[in-house]
Amino acid sequence: MKTTLFEGKRFNIVDDNGWNYMTHPGGSSILPILNPCKPDESIVLVRQLRPPTGGELLEIPAGTMDVENETPQQCAERELTEETGYIARTVRSLGYFYVSPGVSAEKIHVFIGLNLTLASKKEDIDERTEVVIMKTDEAISKIGTDIIDAKTIIALLRWKFRTWTLEDIDLAIPETDIRKAASEEGINYDELVQRAGKNLEK
Repeated sequence: MKTTLFEGKRFNIVDDNGWNYMTHPGGSSILPILNPCKPDESIVLVRQLRPPTGGELLEIPAGTMDVENETPQQCAERELTEETGYIARTVRSLGYFYVSPGVSAEKIHVFIGLNLTLASKKEDIDERTEVVIMKTDEAISKIGTDIIDAKTIIALLRWKFRTWTLEDIDLAIPETDIRKAASEEGINYDELVQRAGKNLEK
């Protein structure tokens, strides 16, 4: 028999036949990659305050799956744009993991985002983030020192030790999709292309 001991804004504490643990709707995260598999490959991180740690953390964009009927991928894509202003036109799953299965039911999905275009940043009211662009190799070298967030470490290592290549993914972006993205963000198509560093033929 499961009994609720505490009800919070984002999670509850339950007693499940003598086992106390946290229930949680789960979350979704995304590793945004610029210039993948090239010498200047970089990732997009966010630096934000995490009160339970007593300071700020460098993380990949992520958020709670608290929107009704939203899929893990949709959540990841939404958080990417809200926290960094980027739109990923190609998204692939890197799996999921349980944060701390001994005391929590929280599960976090992990994705990679490719074919990034930069629109405008839309922060949540309670979220203040600084966007940090960092070379992928540098980020990996900072694991355990400057990068101590579990989902970020898992995403970086999952990407580094992937068993597939970019050729396995269709990276082509139809121009109509780019124009649609620009329209959705309320900015000029040419400006979006320029920001993304793309040279597309009209």
